[in-house]
Order: sequence, then C-alpha cells, then structure tokens
Amino acid sequence: MQSGSSFAAPVLLRGCCLSLLLALGGLLPAHAQGSRADYDRALSLAKRTENKVFRAAVKANWLPDQPHFWYRVATGPDAQEFVLVDAENAMRAPAFDHAALAQALGQATEQPLRPDRLGVDQLEFAPDLGSVRFRHGGRLWRWDRRANTLTQDPAEPTTRRSSQGSLDIRPSRRTGDETTITFINRLADPVEVFWIDSEGERRSYGRVHAGARREQHTFAGHVWLVTNALGQPLAVFEADEAGLEAEIDGRATESERRATRRRPPEGTASPDGRWLVFLRDFNVHLHDTRSGESWTLSRDGAADDAYASAIAWAPDSSRFVALRVRKGQEHKVHFVEAAPPDQLQPKLHTRDYLKPGDVLPRPRPVLFTVADRRCLPVDDALFPNPFTENGDLEIRWATDGSEFFFDYNQRGHQLYRILAVNSTTGTVRVVVEESSATFVDYSNKTWRHWLPATNELLWMSERDGWAHLWLYDVATGQPRHPLTRGPWVVRRVEHIDETARQVWFFAGGVRPEQDPYHLHLCRVDFDGANLTVLTEGDGTHRVEFSPDRRWFIDTWSRVDQPPSSNSAAARTATACANLNAPIGRPCWPRAGPCPSAWSRRVATVRPRSTASSSGRRASTLPGAIPSSRRFTPGPTARMCPKNSGRLVRQHALAELRFRHRPDRRAGHQPSRQAVPRRLLAEPGRRRFPRPHCLAPCRRPHPRLDGPFPRRHLRRLGRWPERVARLAGPRRLLPRGRRRLWLS
Repeated sequence: MQSGSSFAAPVLLRGCCLSLLLALGGLLPAHAQGSRADYDRALSLAKRTENKVFRAAVKANWLPDQPHFWYRVATGPDAQEFVLVDAENAMRAPAFDHAALAQALGQATEQPLRPDRLGVDQLEFAPDLGSVRFRHGGRLWRWDRRANTLTQDPAEPTTRRSSQGSLDIRPSRRTGDETTITFINRLADPVEVFWIDSEGERRSYGRVHAGARREQHTFAGHVWLVTNALGQPLAVFEADEAGLEAEIDGRATESERRATRRRPPEGTASPDGRWLVFLRDFNVHLHDTRSGESWTLSRDGAADDAYASAIAWAPDSSRFVALRVRKGQEHKVHFVEAAPPDQLQPKLHTRDYLKPGDVLPRPRPVLFTVADRRCLPVDDALFPNPFTENGDLEIRWATDGSEFFFDYNQRGHQLYRILAVNSTTGTVRVVVEESSATFVDYSNKTWRHWLPATNELLWMSERDGWAHLWLYDVATGQPRHPLTRGPWVVRRVEHIDETARQVWFFAGGVRPEQDPYHLHLCRVDFDGANLTVLTEGDGTHRVEFSPDRRWFIDTWSRVDQPPSSNSAAARTATACANLNAPIGRPCWPRAGPCPSAWSRRVATVRPRSTASSSGRRASTLPGAIPSSRRFTPGPTARMCPKNSGRLVRQHALAELRFRHRPDRRAGHQPSRQAVPRRLLAEPGRRRFPRPHCLAPCRRPHPRLDGPFPRRHLRRLGRWPERVARLAGPRRLLPRGRRRLWLS
C-alpha cells in the first residue's frame, strides 16, 4: 500500500473541525480547541504516513492459457520484486534472479542497478517459462531464466503517436500498478508535460526538449497532457500497466479537427438498416433508406410536450418505441465560487436543482408500427407518477419482439415496478413490484439480470427485510423462489454463469461470528441449493479472477489487519498460495499507532493521536473532547471503514484531541430496509430528516444495530457529512435557533 487514500485539503479539514467546535459551543474548555502544534501535526499527517506499508497489493498478470501469473510487489520505499506463481501446483517463487539480472543490465547499459530497483516493465514470459522479455531504458531485452543470460531483443517496443490519439482532456479516474511512460518529442520546439489529477487540474512535470526523450514514472490509468509553448494541447495519453512510449508528432490537433467536422448520424436506424427514425418539429418521422420516402408518424408533439430522441427498435425492425416527455419545472440555484483557480474575482454559477414538490419531467412510451405506420397508445395507469429528473426511461425489448420492458420508480420511492407492454395490443402488465411503507432503495437494491433463453429474471429484493436474490418467471410476473435467504444480505453480484446456472456474489453477515459488514464471496445455484462461502479470513474481501475464471486472487483486510492475498481454485475455493506476507501491521513508523476496532458489535473504529510516543488515545490527552461523531440521516452511506487504510481524515481529528467515532447507523443502506422512516408528508414530497434519526433504531438487530453508549453522548461533537445542507446545520445550531432553511 503506497499512498492509498489522498488527504483532504487543509481548508476542508479546518472546516470540519470548526463545525465540531461550534457544535460543542460553551462546553469546551479553552485549551481543548487545539494548539498550533496539534494543527501542524494534523495537516502533515498525510505526508508523514506515506509509503509506510508494503507487500500489500497483488495485481495478477495471467499468462495466456496457463495457470501461471506474475505480479510486482513493493518491498520498501522505491523497492520492488517480481514474483511468479503456479496456481495449480501452489508454488510461488521469484520471477527471475534479481541480483543476476541487475548485474547483467548494469553491464549492458553501463549504469549500476540495485536488485530491488531494476526499472523493468512490460514483462512477457515465454510459453515454456524459460525466458522473459521486458523493457528497460526504452529498449527491449530478453532474459534466459535457466542460463541467467541477457540479450537485447530486436523487436521494436509499442509506440503510441499523438496522431493516433485525441485531445480528450479528462481527469485521472483510475490508479493502477506502477508503470512508466516515455515521452519522445519529434517536434522542432520543446513541449510541456502535465499530469491531469483526479479533479481535472493540470500538474506540470517540466519540459521535453526538441528531439529528446524522457521516461516518467506514473501509474496505470493516469492521464498525461502534452502542450506546446503557448499552452495549446498537442496530445493526451493514458498510461497502462505494460508501459507506454508516447511519441509527439504534432498531428493530433489536425485529426481531432477532422473528427469534429464529421456530421453525427441523423436519426436512429433499425436493426436491418432499412428504416430511419428522426425528429422534426417535436414529432416523429420515418424514412425508408431504400426508396428515400419519408412519413410523419405523429402530430401531437409540442414544445413543452415533445418526443425525445431516445428510440428503441424491436429486434425484427417491425416496430419501435419513442418517448414523449412533458417538460418539468425549472428551479435555478445560484452559488458563488469565492476563490476560482483561474481569476481573482469570485464567480457566479447557476445550475438546475429540483426541490421536493417541484414538477418533474414526465415520460410516456409511445409504440409505433412500421408496416401500417400506426401509433399505439400505452395506458399509464400503472405508472402515473414517475420519478425522473431528465425524462429518460430505459426500454428493453424481449428477444422475440412480443413485449418491451421499462422501470417505474414512483415519486417518493415507496413503489418500484418493472412493467411489460404487449407490442401488439399495447396492454401493460407488472413483471416485478416492490413496495414499502418507508423507502425502496432504487439506486442500490434494484439489480436484475435477464435470462432470455428461459424467460426468467434474477432480481434483488428486500421484501423479507433482507437484501436477497429471487428468481422470477417473466411470463407470469410471479417469483418462483428465492435463491438466497437468512439474516444476512447480498451486497453485490459478481458474475452470472448461465450455463452452470449459478450466481457468484458478495454477501455481508454471512459468517455470524464476524462483523456483519465484512464482504465474502459466495456462490449459489439458480434453484437456491449449494450455497457456498468461497473466502476465509475475518475481514472484507475483494477478488480478481483469471481470464478463464478457474482461479481467483482473494485479498482481505480490516482496519486493524493489513491486506493478505491468496490464490484459490474458483470451483472448490481451495487456497493455493499465500501471495504476500505484509511486513508487520499497517502501522505508521514515526507517525503513530494503527487504528483499532472499537467494538465489533457496533462496527466502529477508534483512531488514535500521535501526540505522545506511547500512542495514548485522544480521549486520555489533556483537554481532550470525549467524542466526535460523523453522521448522516440518509440510507446512502456507510460511515465506518471496513478495510485497511490510513484513515487520514479520521486520524487528523484525533490529532486535534477529538475522540472520533464514525458511526454507521441511522439508515445505513447495506444493512436493512426498515431503518429509514418518515419519508413522505404528501405524495411526491419528502420531509426533511429530523434530529431523532440519530437515536438507535426502534428494533435494533443484535449484530447490525447496536445502541450508541450514553456515556459517550455527554459532550458529543457532530460532523455532518452528506446532508450538511439539510440536517447538518440544524444539528449545529442551538435548540432555539434551528429554523434554518437553505435554498
């Protein structure tokens, strides 16, 4: 684990701490607000804890059609080794003799190398594993693993030229394995190199002079921008695991300009290519590509009730569905950016932001037949009040074209349906219906997988109070049976094997003796039999399968347990090889102790301060505040981390003498459905969360809903998280001044 999570900006940290201090008000003694040393220690925590944990990540590179894979593992600061694993025979060994290769490479390049700092990438093993080809210093080399001999490979490395790419400047959304990108400047002028960070900001990494080349350390998935001396973009490259040579020839701008001149296709073509549907004057028109003739199919479209461009064709091209959308209400929200990065003066921004009670767009599907050019109305009695902010409905056709399906999420989120429309008669029927007196989690608990061959549907439901998988008969709209059941939850489906009729999924609480929020990989048959838990270890698991899915890499950890990885056979879940041996616990040398689990029953963690060498808890330091609580009244977030990490933000609060406890109750969606309450005051209008949502649930589950100890509530600092605009300010104000509404 190199630098797992980034540190929050100092301004954000100071803002959180200020909120806590305001919440505590006059209860705080003067010396409890934190000294300058406390703030300096908190703000420098991220830098002091970087690159302190090693052998914590395994990125498997599987060999084609073999049970072998290799991976690169960090063994220290800027140190790494390469490991080759035989999953079938449970053997793990160095990928090659690192010392011999370092000596041979040093002699060939006339540059001394250390065995743990070889600077090689793009490894390719021979089918018999007798040799390995790699890249070093911009050249390809081949190493004989048996004879320990080095030769230069005559093959040219893969090069990506700027003329082959685009100018799509995008943030770096993925951080993979360490790799390199080599910039080769073929221009007559120097170029500037920028890394695009996760926020889309440019970070300068200097210049590459004319005709020069420079090798840059990076991570797979990071985006790099090359500009000329005037700042005009020349090329955008994304690093990959195998390494990359980025050649700047200056032709990307021209190719990008040619691409923008291409006219986008007008209308939506049918699957057989004969028909084209397009919109004009808010109505639907049909065009025959063979004869060139066109027809107007609708005449009822208007500016505020127009047909949308989302057209869904039937598989046999005989009919299609168009959406007619009645416009919703505009609600403009204005906010000021006080310190924009590109100018000194503040900026005024305006965006659309619908509020409870505003009129939403209302989509209605309309069915058109091609043969007789007829419009078939669809009765909306089963979907009268849809919740949608943009007027979209996702249409899915049956393979035989007899029906099409779409979802209906009723405004207020107490009713969710999958509806089927007969393509001949236009009648509507219910395939799946979920209802709740409180809340249907439409964003997380409406997973489905269609099985066209058997006309079945796999569906996730909370109808029994726990998130489980069900098998539905699409023709009758009735559930056949649940695939999973019990006092635990299905959290995520990983894979569907339709041939073997099996579901691979992650579950929480499936091992009663462990934290119910730890994830384990499981497998079950479509008939609900042979439920198998495939992962061991008391922690949260993540898996990575081999390309043929015969093997998988299981990596698990806890807040107080470093990551541990094993390879295992997918069918039997038999462990084959221990892939990493973390050096000690994920502690922070010279920075402080590790986080520890406060209570397995209520699933919280306890960060500790580094104010003393003994690593005492923040609550034992002079002037300490007993607790600070990060809360949310909604069902959308888990406040308590479940895997190993630095927890920089939580530990920074501990540095400021807060005894911080992130809490996962008050409506935590991965646990149960019955936690959220008081959602509706009237149809379509949600009531704002009340402060009592921080109280324990009325019927707490013994493992999922433990009460918050009252002894920690005497002087409680509150940290509003996702709902600061609504319930957050109400909790931070004194009781007599809580009438605060933000527009």
